[in-house]
Amino acid sequence: MDQTALNAVRNWFDAYTRSFAADGGGLPPMLQLKLDHSRRVADDCAAIARDLGWSAAETAAAEALGLLHDTARFPQYATYRTFSDRRSIDHGEHGRLIVEREGVLAAAGDVYGRSILDGIRYHNKRDVPAGLAPDSLKLVNLVRDADKLDIFYIINDAVLNDRTEMFPELLLDVNPRGRATPALVAEIKASRQGSYENIRSLADIFLVRTAWIFGMTYAPTLRRIAERKLLLDLRDAIPHDPEVTALIDAARAHIQSVIGPPEAEGPASEL
Repeated sequence: MDQTALNAVRNWFDAYTRSFAADGGGLPPMLQLKLDHSRRVADDCAAIARDLGWSAAETAAAEALGLLHDTARFPQYATYRTFSDRRSIDHGEHGRLIVEREGVLAAAGDVYGRSILDGIRYHNKRDVPAGLAPDSLKLVNLVRDADKLDIFYIINDAVLNDRTEMFPELLLDVNPRGRATPALVAEIKASRQGSYENIRSLADIFLVRTAWIFGMTYAPTLRRIAERKLLLDLRDAIPHDPEVTALIDAARAHIQSVIGPPEAEGPASEL
């Protein structure tokens, strides 16, 4: 994918997101949040791709996918006033349809176009389907990593800066002081994954997010979690819970097993 095709994606995305602005010219707060998220994910996708030594064409495709991955969040929220796929639409499937219908990737070429569409479609799925083409699988795994990386940041920012009331859907309307839900703890112990249906508390959200670390594909993603100290985030904001503490310790150990403990990233206690 060349720079001309990437610029076409950027221009389309800017015009597309502006179409959801209110009469006063600004996006509703939840959609502004998603716009900012999409831009950060695009930046992280490109940066991680460069760290991995991907070609300029692959890096451009990575950035385009990061920008487009949440395309359907905008009509989803405008229509249903929710980001819950269970209560509205599957935003991965719907986003793929929008981008394909609008011809956004016409200049990307067949291989990159297909891979980006697959990335949009599968970025939000619990599991990546078997049988994806290798070019698609690289991008799907990359955007899943970068998406989760930024969700860590968003929830940290909302909780630590007392902005949860501005964005209640971020925390799924859970009990901020409740303890970890036993069914979720059992699920994560068994599979290193947790279902949103079992989330009841802020501790549960932290458990699910921390479990994501074990499924991340690329070492540069884990390095960014360490560098940004994203596992410091909610330890003081949730009730002390040995299940949460044990998972944090296991996640920190996993990160260090992948990236090692360079001095620049500090000791394990700072992950």
